[in-house]
Amino acid sequence: MLVKPWIFTTKDDTNTFVDHFQVSPVSEVLFKLRLSTQAGTYVKEFVHGDFNRTNPNLRVILGCDVDIVALDVEVQMLHS
Repeated sequence: MLVKPWIFTTKDDTNTFVDHFQVSPVSEVLFKLRLSTQAGTYVKEFVHGDFNRTNPNLRVILGCDVDIVALDVEVQMLHS
């Protein structure tokens, strides 16, 4: 499933832009989430919601508890 774009608000009332995210099932209880975001995005807050201070968040979107098993960051340098 590919979803795009998404804007969410963090606990300090800043808007963060998620260009797109892609979900791929790994097993019955695990999935891989690939995000394309702006620099400085708090990925853990987007997933957990930081006690609902970050909205929307993946926990609210899915309607269940979620946790991060592994986190890997890819950096793309954009040249102008």
